[in-house]
Amino acid sequence: VEAALQLCAAGEDTALVAMLDAHAFQPKLLPGFAADAAVMRWIAPLVGVPAKELAGLVAKERWGEIAQRLGLPEDSGGEQVRCLTAVCRANLHALSSYKPVHYSGSTVLLHAEERHRGPGRRERRLFPELRCEQVQGNHYSMLRVPHVDALATCLRRHLEERDGAGNGRH
Repeated sequence: VEAALQLCAAGEDTALVAMLDAHAFQPKLLPGFAADAAVMRWIAPLVGVPAKELAGLVAKERWGEIAQRLGLPEDSGGEQVRCLTAVCRANLHALSSYKPVHYSGSTVLLHAEERHRGPGRRERRLFPELRCEQVQGNHYSMLRVPHVDALATCLRRHLEERDGAGNGRH
């Protein structure tokens, strides 16, 4: 949405803003939130790992379970999970400092089928033209084979619908 707002400010038009399993809330980062354990608690539900499955496991086993759910190869899972942790930590810091603003343009939220909840009142208030559609996979697997093909098809359909409405821009 921020990119669309900046494009509008520069005199450009956007036909559609597509959000992929986005969250429109601001977590308050508490001291220590960027620690691996806190980041793990954030990542686990996004990949479909219930907290009870992680209880009683040591950190390395917890990361292994998350890597397995992500479909990462065993020999590269540790390094890729560490990279994912760094990205997640940066995203949480960005989320905590960004103040979402009202956007009245056409928006679509493509949310993962394993998401725990759909958009709430806050999202509907921020984005009055919001349309939601569920896509296959979880927060991470929706962007990888085999789910990414269905995601691309869904996104293409929404863009074509906007083109059919006479916008002609992507």
